[in-house]
Amino acid sequence: MGYYADGHVEFDNDHNAMVDGIKGNGVVVGCGVTAQGTPDDTVAVASGAVVANGTYIPVTGLNKTCVSHATLPKRAIISVNSSGVVTITHGTEGVAAPAGQVGPFCSVPAPPDVPANEVLIADIWIEPLSTHNPTVIVTADITDRRVILQDTVITVASDAEMITAATLINKLGQKFRRTDDGNHLWVCTSI
Repeated sequence: MGYYADGHVEFDNDHNAMVDGIKGNGVVVGCGVTAQGTPDDTVAVASGAVVANGTYIPVTGLNKTCVSHATLPKRAIISVNSSGVVTITHGTEGVAAPAGQVGPFCSVPAPPDVPANEVLIADIWIEPLSTHNPTVIVTADITDRRVILQDTVITVASDAEMITAATLINKLGQKFRRTDDGNHLWVCTSI
């Protein structure tokens, strides 16, 4: 554990997500997590796409509900599994530390571990019901934990315009799969 320059706590999940990104697992496009326009106990997850274990996975946008403890704060993480399902994993509640801090500036309670084979996209600070009843998640409670995979520019034909891999993939959907054969980043599986 350490601290970023802005004072946010750096957890093991952050290091693991960066290592996964080096291995080619992360967010291709989208998947941002935001508070609702009128804040409530849910967060909005934008549609997008991730790569997990070498597989391109489209993600459908939706809302996820955060559950508060009665008297103690806790964290939850938002991630995407290898089927493209957005999951929320709640951590264990605890007394906030260091004292007087909240949200991304607290090292305790720590977020839960990212489930195996999932791509981390956000960390949510959840105040106890004794502080906010009903539960309200605001923008300051959400920390973006996405590792964005770098776009690769692909020339489709010599007279065609150049587009990013993400744009091409969005246009062709699941007709591509990731390959590690050293010759191609994406391979068309069918047209």
